[in-house]
Formats: sequence, structure tokens, C-alpha cells
Amino acid sequence: MDTEGKNQPGGLTLGSILASRCSACAEVAGDVLAPGGVIVDDGLWHVSHHTGPFTDPGELIVKTRRHCESLAELTPAEADALGPVLRAGVRAAHGKHAPWPRDLRSLPQGP
Repeated sequence: MDTEGKNQPGGLTLGSILASRCSACAEVAGDVLAPGGVIVDDGLWHVSHHTGPFTDPGELIVKTRRHCESLAELTPAEADALGPVLRAGVRAAHGKHAPWPRDLRSLPQGP
């Protein structure tokens, strides 16, 4: 299979195949629902609670709305928006979307 998607049925590319198996892409597409719903979505970034089996209280996942394998692949617009999205996610977590203690150090530590 080539990475450009040439000679692939239906115009499939390696990127589209990877995205079809990506849990972050499934959540952005609405196929997987995070507890509490979307925290922040600015059109480039999607922030929600962790949906995996092993998660900590208040753990947020920040993902691009498009399939992206590395931060090195960010567009200039995505890179510019990341700081404000992180700030908005943390502010939301400390506000109405926070069913956990505001000071996470108060949670029990260790096994």
C-alpha cells in the first residue's frame, strides 16, 4: 500500500485507514462519547474527559479534530490555537465540569 493512496479502491489513503482505527478520531466523529461530553471544541481542537479503561479523575484528553500522528504535523493554525485551548480546558475543568477535587493533590496516592 502506498502512502499517497494511489491505486487504492475508493481513494483510500494510509492516513484514512489509520484514522478509521484511531480512538481519538472515533470520539471526534461522535462514535465514542466521553463522560460529560465535549469540554472545548474550537474547530481545530477537541478536549474531553479520558474514555479509556485506565484514567485518573479529571484527566482531560486534548486532540486535533483531524487525524494527526505527531505534534510535528500540526498546521500553523493548530499550533497557534493549542495554548488557548489548553487554558480553556483547564479553566473548564476547574469550573462547572469538575466532579473531582480542584486540588488533585488531595486525592489518595499510591496503591
